[in-house]
Amino acid sequence: MPDYLSGLKLAVSPAGPVQTSSFICIDGTQGNNQCRQATATTDYAIGISQVGSASTPNLVQTLAPGVTYVPPAGNPGDEIQIFSIGDVAPLRLGATCTAGAPLTNDTSGNGIMVAQGSGSKYWAFALQAGVAGDIIDVHVRGGTA
Repeated sequence: MPDYLSGLKLAVSPAGPVQTSSFICIDGTQGNNQCRQATATTDYAIGISQVGSASTPNLVQTLAPGVTYVPPAGNPGDEIQIFSIGDVAPLRLGATCTAGAPLTNDTSGNGIMVAQGSGSKYWAFALQAGVAGDIIDVHVRGGTA
């Protein structure tokens, strides 16, 4: 397992919480140095959000047993760490993918495969295969398929 390390830190914009291990873009409508989850095909992802959460561990599970809860990487105003170009980072998948596939974001900021030769933008390459919900290692780099 790689040691994840990146130095880019940005504040989460008022647009809402950012989930862990998801594609992130700059939120130019909310102010400088603020990020949000990449959720549209027109978004330009700059990296992937941190692995850990700013939330208190197990709080929701303690208050509501049996509830599945994935705490966000950060809420509006929180500073989060971003894995950027050249980094190896963990990314949550939104669909099945194969190792070596170029990945873009779905409407939840998760990674989905881009068809080679489609002309679509991609933000990372899968280093591992996986299915929806898995968190796999990816190499962060952008381009056109």
